[in-house]
Amino acid sequence: MTRLDKTHVTNVQAKSFPFDFWYEWYQKYYRQGLRLYLAEQGGNLNITSTARFPAVLRSLAAFRDSYTAGRLLGPLAPLSKSVANNVARLFGSDDRSTTPLVGEYLFRLSDGRELKVCIDSHDSGELTSSDLAKVNDIYFKTNYWKRDSYDRRVIPLFNCNPIVIEHLKLLRALRNQTPTVDITFIVRVWGGNNEVEGSEHCLRLLEAVAKSKRSKFLLAYLVGGDIKSMTTRLEKAGIAYTMEPIPPKLLWEHTARSRLSIIRLGMHHCVPWRMCDQLALGSCTVLDQHPKTQWTVPLVEGEHYLSLNTSTSPDQPVAMDTEYRLIPSLLEEFLGNPKKVVATARASRNYFDEILDPKQVGRQICETVLSW
Repeated sequence: MTRLDKTHVTNVQAKSFPFDFWYEWYQKYYRQGLRLYLAEQGGNLNITSTARFPAVLRSLAAFRDSYTAGRLLGPLAPLSKSVANNVARLFGSDDRSTTPLVGEYLFRLSDGRELKVCIDSHDSGELTSSDLAKVNDIYFKTNYWKRDSYDRRVIPLFNCNPIVIEHLKLLRALRNQTPTVDITFIVRVWGGNNEVEGSEHCLRLLEAVAKSKRSKFLLAYLVGGDIKSMTTRLEKAGIAYTMEPIPPKLLWEHTARSRLSIIRLGMHHCVPWRMCDQLALGSCTVLDQHPKTQWTVPLVEGEHYLSLNTSTSPDQPVAMDTEYRLIPSLLEEFLGNPKKVVATARASRNYFDEILDPKQVGRQICETVLSW
């Protein structure tokens, strides 16, 4: 039986909202995956929008929501956002997503069926739109909490970093670098429900890792809270810090030259976007704790990542003191088994190439829709 004899996806229609920067950004990886996979299968992805000047609106949205522009403009930033919104109205910016960060898709199959599908890419484990979950056939959730009870139509999906798409060649080229340090830990110091209460956990992780006698590169990116108090603690522990974003290429270069690369769960305890980068690099990733969310193909401890075994939650933003004290000895244990470090890095690389590469993500989305 040939492929054409089987039911397959012939077309996917994706809604686009050019003036909703974050909607477009959070759906980018999944759209690219569908585009690549469908093209290989003889199908196609169509992006639909009611906007008359999508390119103009997209540029205005990127400027309005740009961190760099906001920093440069300083006190004028709110005014610039207002100007961008007013200019956008002239170009028909009434085009709005039903719910922010929830992509809406229509899958057309070769047997004539049509299936309505959503991709909820919000960091929270809660459904961003219970209304869309009720009226769609499938509701993919990128941060699918293992502990929660979802409707049968809610299905776990990977949490994918859109910046990876344009840099796949570089990320793969950085694999198998000769290590120059044992441990790298570059972290944005924030987290929790208010973006501040998770800072203490980040600081304690940094302080614990700093006690390791192994060679290391530590850097704290400070974005909010009591900056003065934080810098005092970091200086005391001999940890470098910055108030400026770390360029992705520099972040990846440091990561690629380290035997172990530590990252923490995301602000809402999701598997962070950086895990996508880590897997693409083929790094031996050390998570601060075990993931609380599940991907389509689960990440396995000891195979795709190692864990520092700290335990935080939305209601408990800081782990127990004993868990932080054990971190230096855990790192020594990991580094004392170089074969395990190499095997974890290799498994990570294979996971990305076979499962998380954009085209592979598109394939799995389509296969899930067809199995439904």
